[in-house]
Amino acid sequence: MAVVAFLLASCGTPPNTLASFGTSPSSSASVAAAPSSPSPTPPPTASPALLPASAAWGRVRAALPPTVAVPTPTWLPDGLDATVEVANVTASPPSYSLWYLRGGDRTLRFAAGVSTDTLGSSIGTRVRGVGASITFPTSIFTSPAPRVLRRLAWREGGTGYVIESEVLTGDTLLHVGWSLDRTGVAHPIARTKIGSCASVASPQETVRNWVLALGHHSEDTIIDCFADDAYTDGSGFAAMEADALPTATVERVGPTSPIGGRTWVAVSWSFTSDPGDRYPQGQHASLNYIVGLDGDRYRIFEGGTGAYAPPP
Repeated sequence: MAVVAFLLASCGTPPNTLASFGTSPSSSASVAAAPSSPSPTPPPTASPALLPASAAWGRVRAALPPTVAVPTPTWLPDGLDATVEVANVTASPPSYSLWYLRGGDRTLRFAAGVSTDTLGSSIGTRVRGVGASITFPTSIFTSPAPRVLRRLAWREGGTGYVIESEVLTGDTLLHVGWSLDRTGVAHPIARTKIGSCASVASPQETVRNWVLALGHHSEDTIIDCFADDAYTDGSGFAAMEADALPTATVERVGPTSPIGGRTWVAVSWSFTSDPGDRYPQGQHASLNYIVGLDGDRYRIFEGGTGAYAPPP
């Protein structure tokens, strides 16, 4: 397959996303240099306990200090066993290793207190509001194998976290990571016009509403368009889009494509007056957005001039 790197820069720059193939990922992902021979973090030497998933997560939460996050999944792929392996649970330094099994085979690992090294190629994103990377060996494009390690990695509160698998796709890991429980993650900004932009019906409707809100002097409406993760870099872009840009009319919403349980939405529009040098193409513009559920409404998580395919 053809591999292209895109640096995504949205109108007003909600979180930029860097797809980096064969190089280190976005600096926001806080990852170290790639190991020469990527492999899963070795399992602990102590025999793991086999427990129902809820009991395993409960054991981890009870063992770690309350100040240490224990992000638990709210979405998992089908077919996983009802029991999981849990091991290496320590309070200081905080760590744990929890394996979901499929037919007894270690299929999906959640771990904390571990290395967040990149595996060769990576795509920068955000998980629970912090910089993260979905990473995999560059050889996956030229030498596919039945088992190839993929890793979603990030650091939160000084602790390294990974979600990794040798059999699930990178897109599935994104879906798991983007769906983690957000307990302990504060809302970065207050919304006062909920529903003025964010749709309960479809990602396309939210993107359409965002374009129609440009230049209408309602920062609160723009704020409603974007998910919480978009505001870790601040909300200055909301005021700019509400006041500094001209109003616009929608030319086309779509095409769309799925990624990590969310949806890429392309949109094109025309400004009702000259936008100046912000858009070299003049009065017409187009962007691509990743839209997903933020609470009970569809909001924009990332955006830019290009889209990337679901990671392998």
